[in-house]
Order: sequence, then C-alpha cells, then structure tokens
Amino acid sequence: MKRRLEIPRISKEDRAGLNLSATGLFMHCCSANSRSLSSVGKRYVVAPVLLVFVSVVSCLVSGIDLYTTVPQALGMGQAYTARARGPLSPLWNPAAISKLPGLHGALAISFSPEAEGVLFGGGSLVGSEGQSFGLVVAQGKDKGQGSGTLAFRILRGVFIGGSLASVSQTDSQGISFNAGVLVRGTTWSLGAGLYHLDAGILGTDLPLRIHVDASVEVVAGSRLAVDLHLEAGNGRVALGVQTKVWAFDLHWGAAISLGGGLSHAGLGVGFVLFDLPADFSIGFTGADQQLWISGGVEGTIPLW
Repeated sequence: MKRRLEIPRISKEDRAGLNLSATGLFMHCCSANSRSLSSVGKRYVVAPVLLVFVSVVSCLVSGIDLYTTVPQALGMGQAYTARARGPLSPLWNPAAISKLPGLHGALAISFSPEAEGVLFGGGSLVGSEGQSFGLVVAQGKDKGQGSGTLAFRILRGVFIGGSLASVSQTDSQGISFNAGVLVRGTTWSLGAGLYHLDAGILGTDLPLRIHVDASVEVVAGSRLAVDLHLEAGNGRVALGVQTKVWAFDLHWGAAISLGGGLSHAGLGVGFVLFDLPADFSIGFTGADQQLWISGGVEGTIPLW
C-alpha cells in the first residue's frame, strides 16, 4: 500500500506571522547594511564632497594670511604649530584639527587700534577613528581667507592633514594647497605645516611658508614650545610657555626674527566661560610692533 505524503496546512494567521518574521529579518539586515554604508559614507564620501563644496564657496571670500592673530597663537608668541588644536588649527597646522570625536565650533575676534579687526570662524567634524573635516574662515575689512581641511590618523598618535584654501588680496586672488603633520606623545608633541604649495593657480603669487614646532612638558602642567617659521625673505624663531595655574591656562612667548630683532610677543589666558573653553590674548606682531587684542570661545557637541 502506497502512503500519501501529507503536507500540513498553514493557517492565514500563521502565514501572516511568517511574513512579519521575514519582513523583520529583511529590515534588520537592511538596517545593519545601511549603518555600515553610513559609516563608510561619512569617512570616504561625505568629507570629500564637502571639501569640494567649501573650496568653491570659499572663492567668494577675499583674503590674505591672518593666522598670527589667532588668540592662542598670539598669546604664545607664535610658538603654536605643535600646540594647535580645534577648528581654527588649520590656519597653523592642517593635521591638528583632530580632537575628541564630535562636532566642534569656534569663534574668535582680533582687534588692533592701528588696523582693521579680524573675525575668525571655524567648524570641524571628528570621527571616532580620528578622521576629521573642517571649515575655517578668517575675514578682515577687505581681506581674509577660507579653507576646507581633511585630516586622518595613520598611526597611534600620528596625524596627517591637507587643506585647500582660497586666498586673495584686494585686487587679486589664488588657490593655496596646504599640508601638515602632527605627532603626539604623552608629554611631548611635534608639528609641521607647509602653506601655499603650488599657490597662485588663479592669480596671487603666495610665498611658500613652513612651520616646524616641538613642544615638551618640562614639569607637571607646564609645557615649553619652540617654533621655527620660514618664509621667502623672512623667518623667525619663537619660544612659548604654557602652564596651568588653578583653573587658568596661562601662556606667553616671543619670537625673534632671523634677521635680528623682536618680531612678536604675547601673553594670554585660557579659562572656562559659561561651560565653554575661552581664550583671551594681547600681543605685538610684525616689525612695526603693532598691538593686537584677541579673544575667542569654542564649543563641542559629542556625537558618538
């Protein structure tokens, strides 16, 4: 006698449950994939697209180099390349933009009784693995600069970065390519920035500028920084000190021109203002010893 193979019947309720389970599994897989793609997109797609975008937009901003009046740099007497941190750091070292993961913003203003004021604005997005993207604008009365920066951690404590900037004077403008490297140890750091590589593509002939800086903790809470600054027809050596006193971050320094004479000197203090890190500095810059007063704040929104 042949036996009949009986296939159990599935009720409508059971079929609906299976459909929901399959749908749930499919949605779970899609969600996982989308998170993975999102992570890849943030790292390899979004940042380059934004860099191209800001490069186009920044061409609308007039500008020349105004980096010497950034609050912390002014207060350190220009010994700042290895100590640069945060959204405004690409003005000194494109690799130093990386900080704690999250969204960072900075706003600063510098004023001189003998010249127009300068407004600095910057924002940066830092990933969990050290990849960073930032925008910086420095704007004076009729001069300023705008740039987009990408930075990556390639080894433990080792960062590299590059920026594309629009730099122009009153009657001309050009595109500048900049690069930087930063090596951080527990009690020391080394930094270098190269500016105006292949500059002058759209007009302005910008001199190659090189910063090389070393910073070391000499005693607990106090650091000494030495910065060598080279530029066509100009150069200087800067020495700066940063120390922690109670709730204040005190810093001061000076720079001597390679041709002889004091070229920069400054004094600054960092503190917390309404839960935001703030910095206020006063100093002299340039051969004519022009007085500058500078201050700024920075904020952070943790994202991951």
